[in-house]
Amino acid sequence: MKLNQVLTASLLFAGVVSSVNAADIEVRLTGATAFRLQVYNSLVAMGLAPGAGFTSGMNHFNFTGTLSSKSVNVLCSWSGSVEGIRDLTLNNDVAFTNGVSSGTATLDKANYAFSDAFQSSTIYTTPTLVGIQAVSGKPGIAVQPFTWAANQNAWSVGVSNVTSKITDGLLANGIWPLSFWTGKASDVNTLVNVSGRNALSGTRVITLAETGYGIFANVQQRRIVSNVWTDFAFNDGHASGSSVRGDLNNTASGEPGIGYMGLGDASSLGVTTGKAIAWNGVNIWKGPLAADFDLNLVKNGTYTFWGYEHMYRKTTLSGDIVAIFQPAFVSAMQTQLSTSTTALKIADMQVFRNEDGGPIQPN
Repeated sequence: MKLNQVLTASLLFAGVVSSVNAADIEVRLTGATAFRLQVYNSLVAMGLAPGAGFTSGMNHFNFTGTLSSKSVNVLCSWSGSVEGIRDLTLNNDVAFTNGVSSGTATLDKANYAFSDAFQSSTIYTTPTLVGIQAVSGKPGIAVQPFTWAANQNAWSVGVSNVTSKITDGLLANGIWPLSFWTGKASDVNTLVNVSGRNALSGTRVITLAETGYGIFANVQQRRIVSNVWTDFAFNDGHASGSSVRGDLNNTASGEPGIGYMGLGDASSLGVTTGKAIAWNGVNIWKGPLAADFDLNLVKNGTYTFWGYEHMYRKTTLSGDIVAIFQPAFVSAMQTQLSTSTTALKIADMQVFRNEDGGPIQPN
């Protein structure tokens, strides 16, 4: 589809798109970093084009094009699921950007927030947001699986599985004895570190719900600073799954470490540096490539570490954004999910759950 935006040479050089040129429809998306790959692919499937230099791995990217003969700008600012819900409910300004590296940051209200978690799993429950549905009567527009992953130092000494009994101690302390994995008394003084997300992350919400640790419970997590595992401030964590992945792909720390992330980030693990491991004895990763996941294990209920991907908006949002962009986006999302290796269509699920971390039941 042809674009009806004409960018000047100077704007192209700067990688500037979207809000610098007026459009009939401007859409501002925020929320889950774990789902940014799927959003990027869906915008491509709609016939929209990313600005120069923007890629799916970035926390900011913009698209431009036409829908129903109307010009469209889509500005994306990815932060976290809870943060996205917070910004919608509190009507906060969100920092969107025009340029890849040196573009001007623009503060504006988001129209939609993507969340790995139900709004009820956050403290931002008022006002109630509209949850877009891909299948009538079922929550969300997709299913987002997650995985635990280990760095080379961890899996080489036998850390290939995580259980809810291990996560109780691990998440409370930031470290836990290797002996809990190996059963060897000689490993009691070798400690395994945990890298994770901050309290505004839906990935963290799903992890704390799935493990039974408690969605609103405090955690101690760690990160690599100058090749050394170091404590985060209590209850803090990384703002993006890509940073967790970076910790686990680091080969210079010399200490075992594990972390949790969405499959989009896990698909960029190094395999010989960091790689996905099993949750409660079931490993969604089948290898040998980092992006090789068996999504049938999610569809049939065997693998339980997943949540719905929600697309929320305010009840007051209306006009062409809702009438034109929203249905086109949801349709494109379902199209690209048909071939996705990191997320699933709601319609393909043989099971469902009614709350984050809740019981899984057959359809």
